[in-house]
Amino acid sequence: MNRRFALAATLAAMSSPAFAQAADPAAAPPAAAPAAAPAAAPAAAPTDAPAAPAAAPVAVAPATVLPANTEVIVRLNEPLTSDDKDFGDNFSLTVSQDVKADGGLVVIPHGTRAVGQVVFRKGKGSFGKSGKLELAFRYIDLDGRRIPLDGHYRQEGSGNGAAAVGAFVAAGIVGGLIVHGHSARIPEGHEFTAHTVDAIPLASPASDGGPALIAASYTPSPVDMHVMTERERKAAEKAAGDAARKAHQASGARSN
Repeated sequence: MNRRFALAATLAAMSSPAFAQAADPAAAPPAAAPAAAPAAAPAAAPTDAPAAPAAAPVAVAPATVLPANTEVIVRLNEPLTSDDKDFGDNFSLTVSQDVKADGGLVVIPHGTRAVGQVVFRKGKGSFGKSGKLELAFRYIDLDGRRIPLDGHYRQEGSGNGAAAVGAFVAAGIVGGLIVHGHSARIPEGHEFTAHTVDAIPLASPASDGGPALIAASYTPSPVDMHVMTERERKAAEKAAGDAARKAHQASGARSN
């Protein structure tokens, strides 16, 4: 009897829900899901790369020479006429514009003194003949150096040829009426174009923005102040004409 009672109690216990859960692993409550791995932090937005430094301006080496035949504008400081100037007379000029080398470096500043010379002069004559003046630009006086210039200018007065012929016809040979031409005149302030003779070596400017210094090694070409006499002039013109004719004849002979 007792054995039956014990068996019945055992069966009752086995039928209870708690026992079933312990005996059947499948019926066990699901294990807690593992904690999700923390989300990766969003990648930082790429920052702008630092701007490359601006390229430094390429330094331009200053010119080391003022070339020969550089243009120089000079201004007349006094009026000239064929009445009061004679050949061989000097006259005063001023450089009216800065003379610059490549790169804008000022070599000869405006205001620098220059000198010219009357190399031919003929006064007004009878029968309407006009006066004549021929000028040569000789040199620039810069810091005690005579920098030679090259250039010429010729001025003639207006003639009175027609008036002279009329007066001659009206008065006859005995009348003695004389008609003169006009003097050659060049007013103060007139500007001329001359050119340098030498290639002039340069040194660095003495100050920032100041004019360039002429190198100590520069030796100016001699300035020729000789003025040809009328006889020398005619001889030179004749020699030049003879040389031109010979060159023309030689050219014609080669073409034949």
